Amino acid sequence: MLYITLDDGYSSVYQSQVIDVCTYLSKNFSTRVRLIAFFSPRVYFANRAKIKRAYKHVYVLPLFPLQIWKWNILPLLFINFFARHKTAICRNPFATNLGIMMRKYSALQKVVYDGRGATFAEWTEYDVTPDANIRDAVKPAEKIAVLESDFRIAVSQKLVEYWKTHFDYMQKKHVVIPTTLLSNFAHSDFTEEGIKEVRAEFGFDEKDVVLVYSGSAAGWQSFNLVTEFLTTQIEKNPRVKILFLTREDEFVSNLKSRYPSNVYTKWIDHHFINLYLSVGDYGILIREQSLTNSVASPTKFAEYLALGLPVLISENLGDYSEFVKYHHCGWLVTGADMEMNLRKRPHDEKQRLIDLSKKYFYKDSAQNHLSYTLLLQELNII
Repeated sequence: MLYITLDDGYSSVYQSQVIDVCTYLSKNFSTRVRLIAFFSPRVYFANRAKIKRAYKHVYVLPLFPLQIWKWNILPLLFINFFARHKTAICRNPFATNLGIMMRKYSALQKVVYDGRGATFAEWTEYDVTPDANIRDAVKPAEKIAVLESDFRIAVSQKLVEYWKTHFDYMQKKHVVIPTTLLSNFAHSDFTEEGIKEVRAEFGFDEKDVVLVYSGSAAGWQSFNLVTEFLTTQIEKNPRVKILFLTREDEFVSNLKSRYPSNVYTKWIDHHFINLYLSVGDYGILIREQSLTNSVASPTKFAEYLALGLPVLISENLGDYSEFVKYHHCGWLVTGADMEMNLRKRPHDEKQRLIDLSKKYFYKDSAQNHLSYTLLLQELNII
């Protein structure tokens, strides 16, 4: 089986959602997954080295520009002429369209669309590319990927509803698999003493309530809403401390200058992110109301839960706003000035959230394993 990615940057997300998936399928279902990763010539050599270290069965290829994205079918046809793979999982609409073209040429039998979000909505709402021609091309490509693939993976049930509403998707040939954690993500390997040491690094004491923000400052992260909410919480309770595990931007710098004894920042490698997340009492996941966010499956939600952090989450964020309400694993933030009883959580409550993450956000959980099994059965691989 092939797994095709097109112009995806190599990151912890790529490692979790591509490399780990290929490894998991290969090890657990006795099927070799050949990864074919296309990268822009600008970053080709750097990404080639990283991926080859992370996964052995991979071809890393230079990308024809997205303006002529269909030309990338040429190396795919050449590779599969010799490899003779019959199925392919494709990570974005353009990659899926290439897979569908290969199927039309009888180079593949079945194509799976790995739907990571509402692509056209994201590209238009957050100006992903300045090239209007590419932006215009992604909408028909996404529609073809949804309607003409043989099977689909959706990261949320809300994404499936988006397909139904925007593309008249009427089939039931899909599974919902949320964004899952890295295979080496440690969920409970830190002692209380170790956590106290890291808290002491920032001067946090036992009475402080630490809210952690982890992630980038990208547009859909809605930093203005985050800092507005945090300003209110600090004003209400001086014991509230904020730890930003991100690079500073204008919003963070401004908040830090106003509340220097309450706001802290640290940019760290993703290999150590779980240790610093573990010092928190709550995780922050506040985003603006947009179509992109309404179908999303943020990795950070899973990471917060895996370390026992209740999540402060905005409304209509993928499937997870309802998840928080149903499982009582955080607060639904309906406005910056809403009343909250933020307090330190007891150990048994943290353990309940860790167990919740194991049930829903690990690839080898019973629920996700079943979804992968149904996928491979549909492809006649098992």
